Amino acid sequence: MRLAELYQRQDKLFSAAERSFFGVLQQACGNDYVIVGKVRVADVITVSPTKNRALRQKSFNRICAKRFDFVLCDKNDLSVQCVIELDDQSHQKRKRQQRDQFLDELTQAVNCIG
Repeated sequence: MRLAELYQRQDKLFSAAERSFFGVLQQACGNDYVIVGKVRVADVITVSPTKNRALRQKSFNRICAKRFDFVLCDKNDLSVQCVIELDDQSHQKRKRQQRDQFLDELTQAVNCIG
């Protein structure tokens, strides 16, 4: 099968709610931060070194496919200052609430603001 038959381009990067929030966030932040959207958790938080390879892989697997809605970065060095997760209607589902709880605990444990 050809690639064009397997994949298609997304029309928009953000949902309507995310786009609306992005605009408000831009106004609130002004020129103080760079706002990056849809950032992989594993690009912000890394698994600590351990000799237990199975535990390291399991820990990585818990974060590798998850994303933060927005990350605020210092405008000078792009260091992460804050992560933001929007809670829309999809966050009412039990599985999503468990995911949110894990991310809340994780961001607190590594001193990211979630």
